[in-house]
Amino acid sequence: MQRQGTVRAPLSRIVDPHQKVNYTICGWIITIISYLVVLFTLPLSAFFCLKVVQEYERAVIFRLGRLKHGGARGPGIFFIIPCIESFKKIDLRVVSFDVPPQEILSKDSVTVSVDAVIYFRISNATVSVINVEDAARSTKLLAQTTLRNFLGTRTLAEMLSSRDAISMQMQAALDEATDPWGVKVRLSN
Repeated sequence: MQRQGTVRAPLSRIVDPHQKVNYTICGWIITIISYLVVLFTLPLSAFFCLKVVQEYERAVIFRLGRLKHGGARGPGIFFIIPCIESFKKIDLRVVSFDVPPQEILSKDSVTVSVDAVIYFRISNATVSVINVEDAARSTKLLAQTTLRNFLGTRTLAEMLSSRDAISMQMQAALDEATDPWGVKVRLSN
């Protein structure tokens, strides 16, 4: 139970890309069999094993459902074993979206329609894949909620006179909240 007055930090998994993964005996047997199948069917299996990641992308590889050591791969060519490894491509380019107009009741009971533009990019592909299901969607929803929460505590005069200060505070709050997701946020309104 949490005591009053204390703030609990959000739980975030710390991912060490260089950590070695210990497989069970069954995992090792499946891995060895998969390597042998790839070796015996090499000319044909090369089409399924070699993958290409563009300059602006990274590939996070999982072997038998566990994160493969070494972190995200790319850019360039990398090798996967089709039977036991899967990968997810992550786009590292800046994504922009506009927050739809939000009807907000200000502190002085004035209804205001406010919209914003959010720019974000994934700064750490491995953390993004491990810690959140859909980083882009989660960032969008968090931006909408943060916009309503921040402006709901301000008067109309404060909103009009200190737009830049409110924008900077919202950006800092969004950046802090999305840091465990491997996302970097920039705000423009």
